[in-house]
Amino acid sequence: MGKPKDGGISAIWDQNDTLVFCDLCIVEIELGNRPTIHFNKEGWNNLVRGETGLGWNASRKTIDASDEWWDERLKPCMTSKQTGDKWLAELVGGHPVRFHNAFRMSKQIFFDLLQNLEQNYGLQGSRRMASREVLAITLYILSHNETIRKATEHFQHSSETASRYFSEGLRALLRLAEDIIVPQGGYFAMTPPEILQDARYMPFFKDCIGVIDGTHVDARIPVKKQVPYIGRHGTTTQCNGCLRFQHVFYFRHGWLGGICA
Repeated sequence: MGKPKDGGISAIWDQNDTLVFCDLCIVEIELGNRPTIHFNKEGWNNLVRGETGLGWNASRKTIDASDEWWDERLKPCMTSKQTGDKWLAELVGGHPVRFHNAFRMSKQIFFDLLQNLEQNYGLQGSRRMASREVLAITLYILSHNETIRKATEHFQHSSETASRYFSEGLRALLRLAEDIIVPQGGYFAMTPPEILQDARYMPFFKDCIGVIDGTHVDARIPVKKQVPYIGRHGTTTQCNGCLRFQHVFYFRHGWLGGICA
């Protein structure tokens, strides 16, 4: 930000401030205070006054805040004694089931993976966070489909810190994936003729190499015939049993989309 006209200290807006502001905006949107592409007056009042505690300084013609407001905002938030590394150490020294429940793998696999990522794929910690905690944050979020906000509470870090190290861990895992998830013997070097020679599928499946067994492909079914094709997620699907889009299906008669042998 630019230097204030009165020569004071410039305000700093970091990534954490952006995340907090976005969360507040989402709340106002869900309350219906953004009927168009702009917030209405009530929405802005809630953001500026209700959430921030800020007011307008008429003499300086700028937004102002009291010392009490700053004291409250600068007060440490993550103050639990059970920090991320201590929680991880407790799991490492505890029952194997607890560790597996937290990271969806055994302790041995966790540390083998950690060593591999450190030595070959650039996973690094920092002065404030060991590499094993970086991996723990990454696996915790991935294995439980958790949010950054939940991870901040578990590991007692700011959302900016958790997000940054999650990105570091994820990049290391992606580099690992490039080496271990590869086709063998050029099997997928060419587009299958069933797709290449069929104009109905070529635009959509030309880069597909197949599907995982049991994959349900979304299907458009006439309304009167949809019931047999409704899968467990409530959408109309068809399950391809041959994995190569060759129109060979395994199904139970009468429940075409929902049951696969």
